[in-house]
Amino acid sequence: RQAKKQFGIDIKVPQDIDDMKTGKDFLWASASKQEFRQNVCLYTLPLSTLSFAEARDSVMKINIPGGREDQWMETDRRTVITDEITRNDLVVIRGLWGMRNDAMGGPFVCYCYADTLHNRFLVAEGFVYAPEEKKRPIMRQLEAALQTVALQ
Repeated sequence: RQAKKQFGIDIKVPQDIDDMKTGKDFLWASASKQEFRQNVCLYTLPLSTLSFAEARDSVMKINIPGGREDQWMETDRRTVITDEITRNDLVVIRGLWGMRNDAMGGPFVCYCYADTLHNRFLVAEGFVYAPEEKKRPIMRQLEAALQTVALQ
């Protein structure tokens, strides 16, 4: 419901998602009652965005800070893979994230939908923090959720 209210979209997220933080053009929903954390973020970027990794880092620094002032989520740019899907309105980005000045990190995937009606990219992102857990099944579930985005 919050995604519809804030971004005008529909998305189906895993049922364990139970916690939410909102910001300006930003929504972070998380499953907080498991041994691992599944996270879904929604945010917007200008259609003119050239570097998704750089833009992602700016958004995450503001919206997902760490426990100290010198900590925030950032993209490990050495790992980023970008796929332009045959539909020219979708870009998929995969890689690893880490917490600056902390030993926390994991995989992420972003589905960047070109929303020409609103002159923006709508980014639907899933990321996992799951120490000592197999991440592939968790990420597959998140990616399936990201594929349910329906722009209005």
